[in-house]
Amino acid sequence: AAEALAARHGFRHARFFWRMERPQGAPPPIEWPPGVEVRAFDGSETALEDWNRVYNESFAEHYHFFLSSVDYCRSITEGSEFCPDGLLLAHREWRCVGFCRCAIHSSRGEVEILGVVPEARGTGLGRALLRWCVGWLERADALSVTLIADGENEAALGLYRHEGFEVARTREV
Repeated sequence: AAEALAARHGFRHARFFWRMERPQGAPPPIEWPPGVEVRAFDGSETALEDWNRVYNESFAEHYHFFLSSVDYCRSITEGSEFCPDGLLLAHREWRCVGFCRCAIHSSRGEVEILGVVPEARGTGLGRALLRWCVGWLERADALSVTLIADGENEAALGLYRHEGFEVARTREV
């Protein structure tokens, strides 16, 4: 019925998003790429600026990208579910090149968002950030470890599958 209603109003299928889940258990060891230094989010203006810039550079070409601002990032940190130690920033040569943010929800833990700037992709940074977040969620006693993936982002899907994530639910957009 919902599909028929949407079609009558001119909406059509755009893509699928998947909730993926990883079995609990010790995640593989983290291997940070050479020259990468990681820093826990410290709430400083510099950290907010780094996080915002990396988000914008990482997702500029993605489906439904929106240009973030430092104020928007700050508003996320003011939310009741935000965990400062669940946000990690990765730097290479004094420049932030990736980040990962974890979240604990009532029924699950989530790799809420993970971004790597284009020039740092293919180095293993995304995999290292994902493993860090999985470990963080397991140490936080999350009931399960999940993430939401764009069904057309083949690079990300390949990484997630290789790291033990499987599709648990599908949502059509």
